[in-house]
Amino acid sequence: MYMAEVGLAYRDEMLANLNLAQQAQAARQNPNQYLQLSAENYTSAVNAMDRTIKFVPWEYDNYVFLASIENIAGQVFDPKNYESAQSVAERGVAVEPFGPAIRVELARAFQGEKEIDKALEQASIAAKQDPAFSDAWLLVSNLYSQRGDKAQAIAVLKQFQKANPMDTSVSSSLSQLESSSTTAP
Repeated sequence: MYMAEVGLAYRDEMLANLNLAQQAQAARQNPNQYLQLSAENYTSAVNAMDRTIKFVPWEYDNYVFLASIENIAGQVFDPKNYESAQSVAERGVAVEPFGPAIRVELARAFQGEKEIDKALEQASIAAKQDPAFSDAWLLVSNLYSQRGDKAQAIAVLKQFQKANPMDTSVSSSLSQLESSSTTAP
């Protein structure tokens, strides 16, 4: 647990520096110093998580953390990181086939690689494994929307709401989808 915290701290620093880069860019300032720091944080995070996984290869969460870091890097630095995220997530699924969080990270990696059907398969497995895992249901909905099937995207979120009436985490996404799928008078 303590070893993983080092990698997570670097991931948090990476995200903080990415946020600062975005703020600098919005203020029409040079974001490069923050992007450089973020890239260094990424490398440190990956190295720390790799060491942690070597130390406790059976701990499922560490694969989730590392795949998450690689997915962020795929989005921000280089789409090739999605391949790394996929590889890590597949190793994590081998360790814990019934872990919905690793399935979501695998789905995000496939989504980043534009393999929407594979992403949808993994996100759907995660949603079935944990009917209260809103991230999985939101991802399934998003993937249907990406495929152009807004009706199914809406149905997925309504199914989640019906099963989890106290959870309001999908309400804004559902409202957005419903308003974008209606035709103007």
